[in-house]
Amino acid sequence: MPRQPITRRLNLRKTGALFISAGALLLSGFAGADPPHKPKPPAAVKARALDTAADRLTYNFKVGDKRRYKLAAFFVGHFPPIALEGNPPANLEADILYVMTVRKVDAKGAEVEFVAENAEVYLLEKDPGPDVLVKEDDKIPVPVSLEQIQNALNVTAIIQPSGAVATVSGGDNNPIKVDIGFDLRKMFLTILPVVFPNRTVKPAEAWTFEDGVLGHKPGATTYTATLEKAVPGKLNALVVTQSAQTVVDNKLDKEGNSTEKAADQVGALTGKVTAEGRVLFAAVKTPAGTAVQVTESRLNMVALLKRVLPDPAAPGKTSETNIDVKARLVVKAEKSTPKTAAATLGAKEKP
Repeated sequence: MPRQPITRRLNLRKTGALFISAGALLLSGFAGADPPHKPKPPAAVKARALDTAADRLTYNFKVGDKRRYKLAAFFVGHFPPIALEGNPPANLEADILYVMTVRKVDAKGAEVEFVAENAEVYLLEKDPGPDVLVKEDDKIPVPVSLEQIQNALNVTAIIQPSGAVATVSGGDNNPIKVDIGFDLRKMFLTILPVVFPNRTVKPAEAWTFEDGVLGHKPGATTYTATLEKAVPGKLNALVVTQSAQTVVDNKLDKEGNSTEKAADQVGALTGKVTAEGRVLFAAVKTPAGTAVQVTESRLNMVALLKRVLPDPAAPGKTSETNIDVKARLVVKAEKSTPKTAAATLGAKEKP
């Protein structure tokens, strides 16, 4: 494919500057996706098979454990201030290397530190597609400093063995909120995407939970997960499928950010966000059940929203902006994760 004209690349660079000056710092959780891209079953690994009977699932938090995860987030669509309705959609990529360290474990849960060790943001010249394939020549770097990203993303959380988050500390005290009001301090939930029930679960069984990447809004946000049936010959790997949806009804300040302060509320953001995905876990049998670690996950989301704000050009009137965004969030554990987690979502079976 021929390279885009230089004027197109310059326009993308200008868009990147606008993106930063407007304060819309990467990964703001406004997200969407194509109909879920269903990967092939995970490849076999050299380990014993898990039982197919009901078992209790928990995250394998151990003091001193340090795990590294690559998060690649791709956003396509119309979202202020990068691309408005009626103009070509914007394509954005954000790559983050997360380091997750378990500092201590006690009766309250695991104290886990999440650090964005490296992060890069790009504007893309075209939609990367469902397979998220991007050529280096199609990337235009956006000048976001690592310090800016770390100020928002570096946090410490108390997490129950089930994956339920008790508390989050650190991060920006005034997290940037764009479109659906996603708290950037909880971006780490993309690498701990499922909360397990405090009971046994058997293959093909579904359960619900209350918190995840779309936030925690009782009555407005729902999450459902299903443990897939074990496939004969598949070893020490579990796959969980999940779906989620949230009804958005946020109050906005004059800058278009979500706010709970009544005095600052001048507009609204309404609509719906849906998500579907698959998570691959490496699993180890323990006396208490089965302990798991995330090997790879893929989450696709779709956001269809309407923003209403006062019209600066017409006092007393409002302006409406339709926002449509698709996102694909891909998480992969680095090689420091145990070898039993080597199976990959979408990998081809070896003969």
